Amino acid sequence: MFPDDSPVIGNNVDIGQNAQVLGKVSIADAVKIGAGAIVVNSVLEEGVTLVGVPAKIIRK
Repeated sequence: MFPDDSPVIGNNVDIGQNAQVLGKVSIADAVKIGAGAIVVNSVLEEGVTLVGVPAKIIRK
């Protein structure tokens, strides 16, 4: 059996083209992930926008 290290994605999350969510991270509801972003840390704040490599919050 494989370990469950898949991401947990909340409701109404927008994931841009070629973005990646890697590992056992959690993404809160209503988060926007920009195109090409790589998310490697959990984002527990709802409604924020993430961009970059590694992804960081740019808008609350």
